[in-house]
Amino acid sequence: MQTKKGTTYLRPVRRLNEGFLLPAVIFVSLAIAIMATAALSVITSLSVDQNNQYLNSVAREAAEAGAKTMLSCYAANPAVNATLTTGMTCDGASGGLDYVTSGDNWRSTFSVSPPVSVGGELKINSVGSVTLYNKANVQIGTPITISSNASIVTTGGVVASMATLANNVSVGGTGGIGSHGFPTTYAITDDGKIYSWGRDWFGTLGIGVGNTYRNTPTAVDMSAFGNEKAVSITTLAGSVSQPGASSSSFDNHGYPSVYVVSDAGNVYVWGRASNGSLGTGSSVASYDKPVAINMAAFGGRKVKSVYTLAGTVASASRATDSFGDNGYSTIYALTTDGKLYSWGRDSWGTLGNGGSAAISSTPSAVNMSAFGSEKIVSITTLAGTVSKGGTSTAADHGYSSIYALTDAGKIYSWGRDWFGTLGVGSGVTMSNVPMPVNMTAMGGKKVQSITALAGDVASGGGSSVDRGYASLYAVTEDGKIYSWGRDYFGTLGAGAGVSTSNVPIPVDMSAFGGEKAVSITTLAGAVSKPGGSTAGGSNGFSSVYAVSDTGKIYSWGRDYFGTLGAGAGVSTSNVPIPVDMSAFGARRVKSVTAIANSVASATMDTSTFSDNGFSTVYAITEDGKIYSWGRDWSGTLAIGVGNTYRSIPTAVDMSAFNGDQAVSISTLANDAARNGTSGGTVGFPSVYAVTNTGKIYSWGRDWFGSLGANVSNQSFNVPIPARINTTSSGSSAGYSLSFY
Repeated sequence: MQTKKGTTYLRPVRRLNEGFLLPAVIFVSLAIAIMATAALSVITSLSVDQNNQYLNSVAREAAEAGAKTMLSCYAANPAVNATLTTGMTCDGASGGLDYVTSGDNWRSTFSVSPPVSVGGELKINSVGSVTLYNKANVQIGTPITISSNASIVTTGGVVASMATLANNVSVGGTGGIGSHGFPTTYAITDDGKIYSWGRDWFGTLGIGVGNTYRNTPTAVDMSAFGNEKAVSITTLAGSVSQPGASSSSFDNHGYPSVYVVSDAGNVYVWGRASNGSLGTGSSVASYDKPVAINMAAFGGRKVKSVYTLAGTVASASRATDSFGDNGYSTIYALTTDGKLYSWGRDSWGTLGNGGSAAISSTPSAVNMSAFGSEKIVSITTLAGTVSKGGTSTAADHGYSSIYALTDAGKIYSWGRDWFGTLGVGSGVTMSNVPMPVNMTAMGGKKVQSITALAGDVASGGGSSVDRGYASLYAVTEDGKIYSWGRDYFGTLGAGAGVSTSNVPIPVDMSAFGGEKAVSITTLAGAVSKPGGSTAGGSNGFSSVYAVSDTGKIYSWGRDYFGTLGAGAGVSTSNVPIPVDMSAFGARRVKSVTAIANSVASATMDTSTFSDNGFSTVYAITEDGKIYSWGRDWSGTLAIGVGNTYRSIPTAVDMSAFNGDQAVSISTLANDAARNGTSGGTVGFPSVYAVTNTGKIYSWGRDWFGSLGANVSNQSFNVPIPARINTTSSGSSAGYSLSFY
């Protein structure tokens, strides 16, 4: 894009003193001559002052024109780094005229530096100048210069919802940690448009440009939607396989994909296909912008929501260098009339259609014969890896199961049973069709919500044993909590002596004092994931959080750098205990969100399970305040203090919000790579808060633009404004300048 030049859009400035010579042929008295001379002096002085003032205004307008030029260049390419002057294109190439506007004896120009981030704000400094010329076109004197400072601010609609996608490209090999991970973030605005930022991996940005990144939100190419609007986004990310020692190439071993439901009930997808995960029924390996899935199987039904399940079947031994197809992904679409359809890879019956096909590249109906007349209202998925590493062959070391909640308040499950995760009782190892969960303990009460927790105890060592844990939680209509699956440091919440349960059992809610549970949030992670020959001990962390009807929080499980929020000295609890809410005053909690991951996996031959993991928990109160606790990693606590932890909730620094209230929090966490020649601090967490005015504030670590704030691989320990482009047309769409 080239600056518009050569147009005289300001009124011409008359040459100084023009038209003020006295007639020489007229003789007057001395007094009249003196008076005339005095009058001439005054008029000339006024003319000079007026012209100087005007030329200063011309210089200022040139400076502002430069800032607007940079704004247009920035909107077209947020990575613009050229100092622009008149006669230059956005990339700094020369061409065109060397001035913005001109008069009879002057020309104006500008010079503007690229935007720089100052405290999260994008600042522009543009200098406008006016140069005077005589009749021979020779410069007269020194140019008049004016500096104009401006901030890039956002305009347009407001953000309605967000979604994040993150994973490792591959997890193994002897190569360095490097940049092998893909984070992408998505926002839907209130007018149904989609914006994305972060790293593009096989088209995940959806903007039609492959294998690059955007550090500010960019409009997704929605040409396939026609006039339809986006309603919701669901993401899927997984690894094809996770072998170890002798593979030095990180290559392209990861499969991310994105699913959008429109207001017309159609589904659009993009990203990379893995075993039919895109549902388009074609042989296309990836799409870099949205396309419609094959919805012939739906018979005209409209889709209400999409759910995804992704995991790794096995991690092979650390001596295996083959990147096979040991990963699975299954997608589920719930229609407005409560029917369920699935596609992707069937792993222990995850497709739920009762068939023998291992892969379905187009949607097919889930077998709902067990449901009778009940309709499905929501789906919960669970996926994990039994172990990661060791010297033995990995085989079928992974687990996945699915849970459907119906309008009758009942639960149905299918997939693989892992220490009772299906909840149907003993003797069942898997099911390829839904079957009723044993709800005897609930005494006929209806279930309102289901939440899953899954993690790895450790990911290394010499034996590929059963080191993985998974628990399920159901909240009933009377506010009681029930759990089943495997207990890991008290995650079942049922007290001492309970290691597993293959049917739902009551959580010990004695600490609630009659309060009812409203919602459940889970957190799970591994402390570190190295290799070596040492057996993997108890190196994992998991905790569970319940918000009550009085706005209080209760937690149980394992405390990792303060994650239970109950204060110092609490390492585990196998029953719910109160979170210390002294910092909240009288505020009531509305929701809880958690982030957890491993920082790095050390070297493949390191047997020490260090404390290289991060976990932070966030609570939003009813009046829109945010509180955090747990471990701070790259600023995740958002309290202005780095690399420490808090064992009780602390107020997040919300000074950048300018009075806005937080409505929701989204998190993104990943390792840049796992294994390799060094461990280090290679982990990138990003956190996002959407406000009541539809703005986004982000904090944590930027990885390939993940913060959306036009910062490059930096960390922020307080929230900063994300640069949200919320309109879709014009050379500077979504942005405007604020001069100061």
